[in-house]
Amino acid sequence: MPQTLQINYTNLVLALVAIAGIGQFLLSVNHSIENYPGGYRWGEHFISDLGRTKTVNGQDNSAISGLFAQATAILGLSLIPFMVALPELFTYGKLPLRVFGILSSFGLIAIGQTPYDLNVDLHHIALALWIVPMAAMVILLPIILKMDSAAPDILILLSLILLCATVLYAIAGFRTGYVVMQKIVVVLSIIWIIVVAISATIAAKHTLSDRQKLLANQADWYAKRLKRRSRN
Repeated sequence: MPQTLQINYTNLVLALVAIAGIGQFLLSVNHSIENYPGGYRWGEHFISDLGRTKTVNGQDNSAISGLFAQATAILGLSLIPFMVALPELFTYGKLPLRVFGILSSFGLIAIGQTPYDLNVDLHHIALALWIVPMAAMVILLPIILKMDSAAPDILILLSLILLCATVLYAIAGFRTGYVVMQKIVVVLSIIWIIVVAISATIAAKHTLSDRQKLLANQADWYAKRLKRRSRN
């Protein structure tokens, strides 16, 4: 059966806002890494170390910390409208999908507002608020799409990879493992969100040919006629 691509322009705008939020976050992180006092080492520093007011070595990091807090806040705020609108595309699971999306977005905002060196406990709560609902979304969304017969293979594959990476991040057991897996989870999360945004914006729908429409109409007419006869 042939397919046509239909663009949801509301979701297109919201997806572009979300992608713009991701873009500014990546640019801010890149700037922060290049200007991190004492040098940023990929195998030693967490991404959230950019948000510390002071580095592990005691150097002032207030300027970079402020930029990181701003970038994560913009990222979270840019994702919330998309997470609110996304569930309306589906028949099932609208409420949990929306709740998980909003909670995860607020978790991102909270991560930047709770510097690790000032609020260790709150920072870990914010981290859990981001990653736990996100993992729930990663599990739930492909299931919902499958129930609606619209699950892109690439999204299912990415969801499985991201879920495995999240589990490995949680059980790494040593600092370097946590540092490396955190970065992998963040990168995969960004790719996953972009794929979801594209999938929500461009939907492939089946269309019937003229002959198929004629046959479908004839079948419907015969079905109604048989139904009337059975009543008589």
